[in-house]
Amino acid sequence: MNAETPEADAAEQAQQAEEIPEEEEPEPLEVPLDANPADLADQHRPVPVDDAYDHD
Repeated sequence: MNAETPEADAAEQAQQAEEIPEEEEPEPLEVPLDANPADLADQHRPVPVDDAYDHD
């Protein structure tokens, strides 16, 4: 271990990255040429679940 690498960082860096199964990989999107990148990114952002929201 290098003296400049803390033990926790060295342990985390030694772990193998998890592979994403093929069925979970996002499909490529066809983007119109005149699409606004900010609008496009906002449309595909996941919405967090709010348990405190009253649905009735």
